[in-house]
Amino acid sequence: MSRFYLVTGFLGSGKTSLLKHILALYADRHRIAVIQNEFASSGTDGKELQRSGEPFRLVEVNNGSVFCVCMLGTFIRSLEKLVSEYQPELIFLEASGLSDPINIIELLGDPAIRDHVTLSRIISIVDAPHFHQGLHMMPRVRHQVMVADTVLLNKIDLYRGDKETLRREVQAINPFAAIRETTYCRFDPDGPDPIQARPQEAAAHVGEKESEGRPGMKACVMRVHDRITPDGLDRFVEEIRQESPRIKGFVNTTDEKVVGIQSVFGSYSKEVIDGYRGPTEVIAFGEDFTPGKLRKTFLKCARP
Repeated sequence: MSRFYLVTGFLGSGKTSLLKHILALYADRHRIAVIQNEFASSGTDGKELQRSGEPFRLVEVNNGSVFCVCMLGTFIRSLEKLVSEYQPELIFLEASGLSDPINIIELLGDPAIRDHVTLSRIISIVDAPHFHQGLHMMPRVRHQVMVADTVLLNKIDLYRGDKETLRREVQAINPFAAIRETTYCRFDPDGPDPIQARPQEAAAHVGEKESEGRPGMKACVMRVHDRITPDGLDRFVEEIRQESPRIKGFVNTTDEKVVGIQSVFGSYSKEVIDGYRGPTEVIAFGEDFTPGKLRKTFLKCARP
């Protein structure tokens, strides 16, 4: 099964620089594919990556965002063909800086690819000197940070503000992400690895061994507009985490708050989140989850 990495970040934040660094470190050890998405009819980033001389397969999906309905079919077909023909170990999607990545999990749940591709990590690159301008310009910059597992505070050498304040601001948006400071998106290969498998992947591999090749765990997205009491939220997480090694999301509660939740192998934490405007969104990894099953459990726990 191919491991899928989503790389997000506003325009000019350093996404291509990160991929060049990753290729230099890993291309000789892993079969890597890169999908680049641009709103324009063509892009220059792919040519820049190819000039690196590292072995990898490049797929360009242009003329729109892969997160828009108009491009879903093209993206799914391109990914299906890539997996079938190239069989990559690692797939990196460099999303357009204008993309809102909130629906990426649903794309990977398409029947054509869900048994062949598993979401491994979402990396969001923050352009440290221009972070506040980006937040004010486009709400999707906030979404990019909110859904990330790893946030890279890039161009930190050019940032003239207080770094700890910046870090706290990012943590207020996403208190669960690992935050790293980088210049040119370079990270220490001997330090924590930003492309390492997440906890649910380790669980998936255990499951494969126990069941003689069963596909890895799938990610399921639930969206609801109903609010839930804080106690009901705890009951909901307690119930679904019996079947899920990893749960994350944003939940609207009856006391008019938005709560970020995180559960990894039964270790459950929650924090009030500022700045999120949208329905309750919960991502759960498991063998048998469906949006309908999660919604039914949520609504049951939401009742007094």
